[in-house]
Amino acid sequence: MPSHSSSAAENIFLGHDYPTALGVKVRWRRLYDMARETLGRLGITHIDPRTTMAHLSPGDQMLVNIAHAFVGDDFTRAGERALIYVMDEPTAALTGAESAQLFDVIGRLRARGSAVLYVSHRMDEIFQIADRVTVLRDGQLAGTRDRASVTPAEIILLMTGREPTQLFSAAHGADRRGSRARRAGRDHRGRERHLVHCESGRNRGCDRAGGVGHGGAAAR
Repeated sequence: MPSHSSSAAENIFLGHDYPTALGVKVRWRRLYDMARETLGRLGITHIDPRTTMAHLSPGDQMLVNIAHAFVGDDFTRAGERALIYVMDEPTAALTGAESAQLFDVIGRLRARGSAVLYVSHRMDEIFQIADRVTVLRDGQLAGTRDRASVTPAEIILLMTGREPTQLFSAAHGADRRGSRARRAGRDHRGRERHLVHCESGRNRGCDRAGGVGHGGAAAR
């Protein structure tokens, strides 16, 4: 776990030996230089390694955590680099610019032969960076497809077991002003919960329940 009271440099090298003088005193300037070098290999130049984690944005904290995974990984020597990286929702707290920076890093890893297991619920990210897409539904493997030959509709079908058009079928009582479609589910106590409410027609939209970045949105 990252230490929010420690500097970015200390977090990057957490669990690794810090450079010392006579094996006792930490060489802080050298540690900061090493942290800058690690961040620089990832194309991250705006983070000051001396800044405490608590004073970094959530996005920059995520980038520091990612940099921590690259410590000791030589980008140029095949025998000294990881063969697979696992990233679980890494862009959840990142801005668009920070996400683009991460995708650039992923591109570098792919180019040198490393694999990235990238977990995300964001369809646009999947189609932007993936080579193959594996969908899990209810803890079971729903299917694996080559990204170049699959469509968003097929992914939705694998995720839900239904065609996208079936998810928003017209409800009873439609009139000229529009129609309504509603999906409901139940929580862990068996109480009904409103999941999706759609209303077609002019100036109508669709609201989906869920936290920001985790499926909650309003589309028009």
